Amino acid sequence: MLQDIVAVEPLENYQLRIHFEDGVQGIVQVRQLIDFTGVFAPLEDPNYFATVKVNPDWGTIYWENGADLDPDVLYHLLTNQPLELPIMTSSQGFFTPPILVKTPEHSKKTGVSTPETNDNQ
Repeated sequence: MLQDIVAVEPLENYQLRIHFEDGVQGIVQVRQLIDFTGVFAPLEDPNYFATVKVNPDWGTIYWENGADLDPDVLYHLLTNQPLELPIMTSSQGFFTPPILVKTPEHSKKTGVSTPETNDNQ
C-alpha cells in the first residue's frame, strides 16, 4: 500500500474529500468509480453514502455493509502516480495481474484523462 487514508468527508453528488497520511488530499467522484450494484447498492442512498468512515487498521474508507474502496486506487486517482501491482509467478500459486490500459471508455468511467499518444516514439 502506498499511503493510508486518515480522514474522509462526504460531499454532495457522491463525492468524497479524501486525506492521506502524507498530506495528499482531494475530491473523488465515487459515482464515476463504481456501479451502485451488489455491495455498493446501498451507497446510492445519499444518507447512507454519507455514513462513510475511515478504518485505521486497513488505511481505507468503508461503509457498515462491508463496501470499501482500495486506498491505492484512490491515491493513484488523486496523484496520477503509477499504480504499483505485485508481480507473482505461477509457481507461487498466483498469476501475473493484467496490465491496466486506459481507454477512452475507462477515462469516461473514472474521470481520469488518457494521455495523448506521442507519434515520435
